[in-house]
Formats: sequence, structure tokens, C-alpha cells
Amino acid sequence: MSDRTPVICGIGLSDGPKAPHLNAWQHHALATRRALEDAGLSKSEVDGYANADSKPADIAEYLGIRHRWIDGTSLGGSSFEFHVQHAAAAIRTGQADTVLVSYGSDQLSAKGRSLGTGGGPVQNPHMWGCYEAPYGNTLVGSYAMATRRHMHQFGTTPEQLAEIAVTARDFASYNPNAQYRDPLTIDDVVNSRMIADPLHKLDCCVISDGGGAFLMTTAERARDLRQPPVYVLGAAAGQTHWNIGQMPDFTSVAARVAAREAYEQAGIGPGDVDMVMTYDSFTITALLLLEALGFCEPGEGGPFVAEGHIRKGGRLPMNTDGGGLSALHPGMRGLFLVVEAVRQLRGQAGDVQVPDCNIAVAAGSGGFLSTMGVTVLGTQPRDPQPAWRREPQRSAPSDKPAVPGVAEVVTGAEYLRPKPTPDSVGAPYFAACARGELLIQRCPECGHRQHYPRPLCTECAATPEWEQASGRGSIYTFTVIRQMGVEPFKSEVPYVVAMIELVEGPRMLGNVTGIRPDEVEVGMPVEVYMVPTDDEIAVPFWRVER
Repeated sequence: MSDRTPVICGIGLSDGPKAPHLNAWQHHALATRRALEDAGLSKSEVDGYANADSKPADIAEYLGIRHRWIDGTSLGGSSFEFHVQHAAAAIRTGQADTVLVSYGSDQLSAKGRSLGTGGGPVQNPHMWGCYEAPYGNTLVGSYAMATRRHMHQFGTTPEQLAEIAVTARDFASYNPNAQYRDPLTIDDVVNSRMIADPLHKLDCCVISDGGGAFLMTTAERARDLRQPPVYVLGAAAGQTHWNIGQMPDFTSVAARVAAREAYEQAGIGPGDVDMVMTYDSFTITALLLLEALGFCEPGEGGPFVAEGHIRKGGRLPMNTDGGGLSALHPGMRGLFLVVEAVRQLRGQAGDVQVPDCNIAVAAGSGGFLSTMGVTVLGTQPRDPQPAWRREPQRSAPSDKPAVPGVAEVVTGAEYLRPKPTPDSVGAPYFAACARGELLIQRCPECGHRQHYPRPLCTECAATPEWEQASGRGSIYTFTVIRQMGVEPFKSEVPYVVAMIELVEGPRMLGNVTGIRPDEVEVGMPVEVYMVPTDDEIAVPFWRVER
């Protein structure tokens, strides 16, 4: 019987981090050719294809892939760890024999920025964006709110986060293709420009050009190929939310569940891992992943990195190519995590080679700490282990009764921010705001309360009912936006974007006004007031409770 154990047999990178001579699709092509050469495979043997572009069939045609299996999963930076999971299943079951996964981006040449600080709002005022777009949150602001909550809850410091950036730069100094290789200190990071409190410029990833590819096939086919096979020992994934306003716990990510499942498949635990490649769009991303992967307890990521464990020669070297913080981040980085992990397991990582590296983990993050993929790779096959399956997790309904309140409707100033364009489900919410009422949804079946409005309960799928809330809550976490490239927000910096936890339970994104940004604190009580956009709808804002 043939051995259909899935393995990675070829890897390739295109030119980068600056490659003005290549467009995005050319990056795909160059990386694919180099991966085929690395493996010793002919392109005609590829019968499966995956990428995270909006139209994977177009790229497949461009590359000349005659596939019988295709995957266009696109979930942000973690897409490629999802692709490993899906391709491994396809190979095991015979849906494909050899799968190509590729990516390409000319983001640096197209945009002209070298740091991923995000200069515009992250939402459009449509559908669920209606409930976030008016407040001017940015990409960095979303991650900054997770950072603030971690600091508040666990005492994590800017210096501890800076250690992640410094470690990445140290590894990048050994990488001739890294975007930044000059020495970096903790003082350099914490004294760099603040983008969205508490994240500094050097807490943010670089923006690059680049592309990559890897090939997966069966262990049997790999015996005749050019490179030693790297075995896919475990692959799992998960999602807790998409929009930052729906993140259940700003200090925990879905990789916690995905890692447990991937370890079960591989028959290992965190202590068996020799090196790790974590997504590092921001320093907080890597910190949350280290905790979720089980390398330290929740809340202990700061001390863990400060003790030097992730550095060269440490017990768990991390992002040995220099990471997205210093080496390469062309929009989506998850594929490059896999490529570097394979290099380490082959013993081909040069000056940053981890001694006796037999097991590596690649952990990708997509969206706003939303979608997580965890891949366990090894130099030897493992006996298959039954995958752990979690029981459905439901949040307990709040037993706090809603006490209806009437909010002040503040008129006079012209409304210049994005105007919400709600669908039929959300229209009653904004119409109530114009009357000075804050509505939330409550399920008559299970008691679950939720925001933003949807046609079904997110816990039991029953039809929710409207309930008038008190309009009072407290600041769960917040950030101060200090860089914004779009009006009218550009003229308003610095301003506070906060997650407000209502006394009834749900959270909602909003601005806190009437207070100096440096005086805002987590836990501060706030109350709602309404600002009309026209005669029909209004938008809720927040101020310190009087």
C-alpha cells in the first residue's frame, strides 16, 4: 500500500524585499519555479493548487497548473496554514498527489511605504462596518487595543514587547535579504514614534515586495526527490471573530484551541518544539501566539520573552529569518513561516540554524487576531493520533436586567464622518439612536445579548428581539490614534477609540470624548450620547459618566 503521508518537498522565494521589476503575479511565478527546482519536480506533476488571492483560478491559469483540486481559502495572513491543513487532507485521501501553494505581492512598490503602520480607517460604513466606521479606528488601533488590555490585565510592559522586535532584528542581521539589518535596541523601540497607544512605530511590521511557494506531496513520492521530506505532523485552525469589536477576549486567540488539536495530531506537546515561526504583524501578535501555543502561561508572555528564550541560542528561537518586523512582510506572511520552518528542519538555515531541530511550529494570524492556523512540522513521521475535538463553547447569558435609559442627542455641529448605511436588520438600531435610545439584541430562547445587530442569535440561531439598554458601561480597552491619513479623522488626531463594555454585557466600539486622551483609563465608567447624521439616524458616542 502506498504511503500517502503528506510532506513538504519543495520551497522557493521570489525576489525581495524590494522588487520593482516584478508585479504580484510575477512573484507567484518566480517563487513557483524556484520551489519546483528545489524539489526536483516537473510542473506537470502538480495536480493541486492553493493561494489566498481573490481569484485562485486566474493564477492557476497564469502558472499553467492543470489541477484536479483547488483551494482559494483567503483569511488574511494565516491562509497558508489553512492551506497546509486542507492540502494534507487532500493528499491523504487521494484528491491530489502534489499540491502547489503560492503567494505574491508588490505591496511596497505599489504603496511606497516600508512600515505597516496603517494610515486609514479599517471599515467602510456598510453592513457590519456601520457600527465601527464612524469612529476612525485603524489597523494599528485594533492591535493596540489588544495590547492595552494585555498590559492592564497582566502588567505587560512596552519594554517586554520591544524585546520581540529586537530579537527579530538580531535574526535579520544574519539574513542578507532582510529589509532591515541594522542593530536595534529596546530603547530604540520604545522611543520610536507612537502610532496608536501603546504601539510604537517599531512595534509594527515592515511592508515589502515578495513571494513564496511550497510544494506538498506524498511521502512515497518524496523518496525520489531532491530534498529530505518535511512531514506534516499536525495542522489545525480556528476563528473567534473577524472584526476587532467582536473579539471575545482581547488577551486570547483561537490558536489556543488550534494548537491543542495540532499537538494531539502530532503526538507532542509544546515542550517538544525546537523552534517556532509566529506571525508578527505587530509585537503583540507574536506575544499572544506564544501564550496560545502553550510555550508559557496566559499573561506570562512578557517575562518569557524578556528572559531571552526566543533569541538566538535560546530554548525556543522564534522567527529566525528576521520575521515580519524586520525581514519581510508583503501583505500576508503566513507562507513565509512555513518556508523558514522547512529550512530549519532540513538543516539549511546557515548562521541561524537551530541545533538538532526536529520539530517546528508555524502559527499564522489573519484579520484582526481573528483567524489562526497552527502547523506542526517534523523531520520524521509520527504515528497518527486522534484529533481532539472541543465541545461547543457558549457564553453565559448576562443575568443583569436591562434598565432602559434615554441619551442626550447633541445637535448643532455638521456631521462629517462616514455615514452608516445600514441594512434592514440594523436600520432600527440607528433610528432608535436618533430618538436617544441605545438598542441591543436579546435572544428570547437562550437569553444571550449581542451587538452588532444580526437576524439570528449567535449562540443558538433563534430570532433575537430588540431591548433598550441603559446607555452606561465602562472602558474595556482603548487606544489613542496618533496617525491617520484620511479626513476628517486626520484633523482630529489624537483621539480615543475604545471598546465599551455595556452593563448589560455586550461590547461596542466607539469614541470617548470630553477628556484628554492621556487621562483615559481602562475601567473608567462612561455614558452614551447621540450625534445625528441627518434627520433619520444618529451615531452613539461616549463620554465619562457624569
